[in-house]
Amino acid sequence: MGFVSFLEVREDLKNPNAWELLSPLIYRGKWETFQVPQGFVTDFASTPRLIWWLIPPYGRYTRAAVLHDWFYRIRADMMPRKEADGIFRRVMREEGVGWRRWVMWAAVRLFGGRYYHAQTKKR
Repeated sequence: MGFVSFLEVREDLKNPNAWELLSPLIYRGKWETFQVPQGFVTDFASTPRLIWWLIPPYGRYTRAAVLHDWFYRIRADMMPRKEADGIFRRVMREEGVGWRRWVMWAAVRLFGGRYYHAQTKKR
């Protein structure tokens, strides 16, 4: 199980921290398949610039971060936050992310709620 497509992006020239998917990003899990659509805009891992030396915005976890962004931004009304964060951690493990997956998972559990709930209120 895992990603069955490549991550193809282009930088948004108006916002250098935003990347647009040029093709769908497809993840197949044991029981579910998720497809992040072409045109979705992501910032990869939403890490503060202050800690980029430890966890930069992209790395082995990039596809998991894009999937997680999509869960929070688009599927927030359909998927509980705890489930989205758990899938994020699982996908990072499948992608071979070591100790950083635990740090990133803890960060979204501690600090992601405000962003997740802001997305559900927009609907």
